[in-house]
Amino acid sequence: MNYSKINGQLVCKMAMPLAFMFAACSDTNSGSDVAGGTVEETGIYALSGRVGDVYPKLLDYVKNVDPQSGSLSFGNEVLAKEGTIVSVYELDASTFAETGTAFVDTVNNGGRFAFDSLFLNSPYALITTQERVGDKYKEARKAIVDLRKKKEISVNLLTGAKVPYVQDYLAEGKTFEEANQLAERATLAKYGVYEDLGPFENLNDGVTELSYVAKLMTILEHLGPLVSGRSTYDAVMMIGARVIYSTPDEDINLDSELGQFYLSDKKMASYVVEYFASQNGFGQCTESRENEMHVVANYMGPYGVVCRSGKWVLGFKKIDYTAGSMTDDRKGKTYKTVTYNWGDVSQTWMAEDYLDDSQWGDAMAVEDDASSLNFANHQGVCPDGWRIPNLDDWHVLLENMGSQYGVAYDKVVPALYDGPATGFGLHSRVMRRDVEWAIQDYEPDDDEMAMYYANAIVGDFWVNFIVANASIPSIQLFTHGDILYGFDFSMDQEDQHRLDVGFTGAVRGAGYGHVRCVKN
Repeated sequence: MNYSKINGQLVCKMAMPLAFMFAACSDTNSGSDVAGGTVEETGIYALSGRVGDVYPKLLDYVKNVDPQSGSLSFGNEVLAKEGTIVSVYELDASTFAETGTAFVDTVNNGGRFAFDSLFLNSPYALITTQERVGDKYKEARKAIVDLRKKKEISVNLLTGAKVPYVQDYLAEGKTFEEANQLAERATLAKYGVYEDLGPFENLNDGVTELSYVAKLMTILEHLGPLVSGRSTYDAVMMIGARVIYSTPDEDINLDSELGQFYLSDKKMASYVVEYFASQNGFGQCTESRENEMHVVANYMGPYGVVCRSGKWVLGFKKIDYTAGSMTDDRKGKTYKTVTYNWGDVSQTWMAEDYLDDSQWGDAMAVEDDASSLNFANHQGVCPDGWRIPNLDDWHVLLENMGSQYGVAYDKVVPALYDGPATGFGLHSRVMRRDVEWAIQDYEPDDDEMAMYYANAIVGDFWVNFIVANASIPSIQLFTHGDILYGFDFSMDQEDQHRLDVGFTGAVRGAGYGHVRCVKN
């Protein structure tokens, strides 16, 4: 591509404020000494790249609709518009101040730019971009680069966020390499990420972990102040328990584009939780803080956050339990189990459902009068040595687990969803329509409802279980939909689980629910 360079102090002073008019300037100073006694490397450098961001495939505003068929496909790039101006400013190799030399180019319709021959006295350069908005230009993305090491570069949100940190570390006397590494750590730490995710300038190299950080930054950048006094921070935190503790129905093919959207959204939620933790001042989750738990509330409800394996995750501290398995010889299938020792009482439960959506009569394996059944020890459809749990079994589980967390039995249900914490293995259910609905028509600039639900997959926390001596309507956990906005032990009364005894002594065909067997 063509680019221009203009020399001379007077012309430079006039041209610099008008970078978008394709000016490039140079002052007459060159050859300054650099830190460590080396000399500026006068040379000809080449630089090319793209301006824009790469995201996971879950952005509703990177949708591509076929005008003929109306079919939807997902892109994962937001590139600079054609005509966006790219300026390269030489930086003094000693002070890293702008020398006055600049080169200017524009990007093509693929967001690309290219400088074949940059005549510079220093290998260090600041890259800035200006996008046209109406009849004006505004600064968009930027980056600082060592042209000896970077011939191809992505100029994106992350590189721009890094620039102020790089400048501060250089001012402290750090080498360019040291400043660059420290700046990337500081940028990621701002969003609750503490591991090395690779150079920010490599964001074009496919969908990486950096893509998720870029997505989070975009959420914060695009949402802005939300209506009704609700903050961007609160809106971001609406992503959470709904998808983190979900299990997709069988009709969601995880290898399909729809399935990948679901998996990306689930992973994105984990990044949001880490950001949430950083904004509340929890600091870094380290080995010494393992199992440390905090509860923080936002306007939609409280969240439990725990330090686990180096990350802050949505959930609860781990209690003592033993994970195991059993094999049902009749089905030839192995099921996960969990054993709790509650002092003098021990319980072993299946840690996954034995049956889904069964009727009470079918689960109990009775056809007529059930008044003579021994509900304290009724096998029903469960494997040999196991039985359908009764109300007492559930009370023992919930009351003793509640005591582990210091809450009443009717508050502890959320912990059953956190497998690593309690081993019980409940899951929110996500159906195909939940994923399809989340990606349909919402855009960042749409109304309040759109901002709430854009990219949000809604999981269903309402679960019924078959109970031996309570056929109508069995046991219900989380009987109110609003629980999906918060996740800890501070639910309102209507959000609590309930144990309803409705047994009439006869099978009435009511009481649909899941079957969790308990060991005799």
